[in-house]
Amino acid sequence: MSAWRCGDCYECGVLPYQRLNEKERYASAWVARRSAFDAKLKQCTNFFGGLGLSDDAAVEAYLLRIEGADRRDERWRGLGLLFGYPDHAVDFFVDAGMHYTTTGEFVERDFRNYPTHSSDVGNFVYAVPKLAKQTAAEIELRRTVDVILAEYRRRREKHIVDDKPDGIVRLIRDWFDDGTGWCHPDHAMQKVRDTTKRGSSSQAEH
Repeated sequence: MSAWRCGDCYECGVLPYQRLNEKERYASAWVARRSAFDAKLKQCTNFFGGLGLSDDAAVEAYLLRIEGADRRDERWRGLGLLFGYPDHAVDFFVDAGMHYTTTGEFVERDFRNYPTHSSDVGNFVYAVPKLAKQTAAEIELRRTVDVILAEYRRRREKHIVDDKPDGIVRLIRDWFDDGTGWCHPDHAMQKVRDTTKRGSSSQAEH
């Protein structure tokens, strides 16, 4: 993860989880876009402001502080917010978890699964109340995920051939390059938007 660089746009690392799972300790590699992280800090100042860290602290400092929290609800809320789950889903998970902790009663739930390249289910997933209707935020999240995944798969088919190890590097540089050699994640999203507009225009013509 230390090799992942794109100017100051991203911070990367590995988060070891403190709690053992059947005598094994797990860890997760993570990549955080700093601008999105800072926006989340401002959006949720009531939570993040209580962690005792400065706004310009490294993302890793926040992750370690949240992972090491003494209170379960603090850990659940912090990770849920940073993973990008909708606010109402984070609230439900925390409330349902604390209800189970105090009463032993499991709160029934449904799951929202969003597709990734490797699997349509099980990778980006969160819980919501049983039979809950999709919110406007979830509908927009679904649309965004579908558009980005489609563009990723299109570029993956072009660059990642015969499992060559440099394929993913070429994919990212191609996607992030504005055409002049300057790479930035904003360029990737602009290309996604341009592709979406072209697709919408084509459908309208037909």
